[in-house]
Amino acid sequence: EGGGEGEAAAAEGGGAAPAACCALVADCKVSRGRCVVADAWEPLLAAAQGAAGYEAALFRWSESELGLPVWLPVHPLLYDQFSQGALRAADSYSSAAQREAVMPLATGNADALRRLTQVLVAAHTPADVERRCEAGLTALLGADLVGAHWERLTPQMRAWLARVTYFLPAVPWGREGWRETEAALASRTPDSGDAEMLRLELLCLELLAKARPLAALFDESSEEARKSSARNSVLPYQPHAPDSCPYPPKPSLTPRDPASHSALLLLLAPVLPSEVRAAFPQCLLLNGGGVTSEAREVCGSRIATRLLLQRSLPDANPRWVLVPAVYSRHLALAVLSRLGGPRSVVLRHPHGARFGAHGGGELAVAADELDDALRVVLASLGESAQLGGGGEGKGRSYGGAAPKRVEAALEAARLLPAGDSVGVLLAEELVPGTALPQDGKRGWFDPTMRGYFVARASAQGGGGGGG
Repeated sequence: EGGGEGEAAAAEGGGAAPAACCALVADCKVSRGRCVVADAWEPLLAAAQGAAGYEAALFRWSESELGLPVWLPVHPLLYDQFSQGALRAADSYSSAAQREAVMPLATGNADALRRLTQVLVAAHTPADVERRCEAGLTALLGADLVGAHWERLTPQMRAWLARVTYFLPAVPWGREGWRETEAALASRTPDSGDAEMLRLELLCLELLAKARPLAALFDESSEEARKSSARNSVLPYQPHAPDSCPYPPKPSLTPRDPASHSALLLLLAPVLPSEVRAAFPQCLLLNGGGVTSEAREVCGSRIATRLLLQRSLPDANPRWVLVPAVYSRHLALAVLSRLGGPRSVVLRHPHGARFGAHGGGELAVAADELDDALRVVLASLGESAQLGGGGEGKGRSYGGAAPKRVEAALEAARLLPAGDSVGVLLAEELVPGTALPQDGKRGWFDPTMRGYFVARASAQGGGGGGG
């Protein structure tokens, strides 16, 4: 259904090419025979904190199902660092014979990151290279920023990032330290030091933010995977230079057919889809515009997603209730009755697009604490909107203070962004994890499931489906 509506919206927007491929990631839970869709995400946003193999699965899907290589552009400065890093990684080999054997890989015409990835396999790095990398990034970018990105990397990704940064010539904690060329020294000005530090910060920030997809772009785990990912690229995105695209257009290019494109373009930055299509019509943008597409905004509305599912799947109607931002002493009882008497309830912000795929915008409480939670939450909303509360403390506007544990849970849940005010909240049954013994140890079964769905527009213009 997203395919047909997307094409109609594109036609109304001035004749731009329709969205050729709609791809969504859905988080679901099964509750008493009903599939409750918690959220739907645009693929690039879901990658922020998805499963460890999410990016690799997305890339392999593009290579195998669509037959398209992946173009994940980086800044020209970072691309140049990758190219130089490949040479320095080749120089780290212990014997002259090894260096001579890998030098063609480091100096070839392949993508810079692919050359560095190939040479990096047996390159020599110190034993504490990962510790150096984390400490250097923390000193440069700050503990909070680095900690948030570092935690979402798997141990393999951290090791990859540390080994890559070790061979980049601009990185102070790398193999060569901070060495400037004679040309750079000759052109140095009093203000150039600040400019170089700013460039280093931007370089490391981009590398840290894109570490997950970059680490999975060139798969060296098997010969088949190596051949499949060989056509991928991280060449810089330069719309003012159409010839800079590493993928020439196919003679059979058809905007409605994803497979007729030359590459899947993944831009992790706001762009105008019309400008991208004008510069590189041979490149496919998922959902018509990636992270800036209308599909992200539509799926970001949790209410709109549930209304669509209720209309499309009436037999599997998930149980959810819209809670008005006006408290009454019978409100919690009415919500529990409408949900069928659940043991636990989750209150969710109606706009999921304001939060990342790693969570946020939801508060989980037991059924017997729902009344206290509603008093605290709705009192906060009343204070934000300057309606009923008159500056009174949390939970006191509607009769007595709430338990401290409820207020602490609300503060930790990040249910409402600072200064935000909404007219309704979404209440759903919370399906808890189940304790399962396995091999003599106690484990947990998480009922949350993540599914990946792709809908392709048919040649006749209708919305075809595949998943």
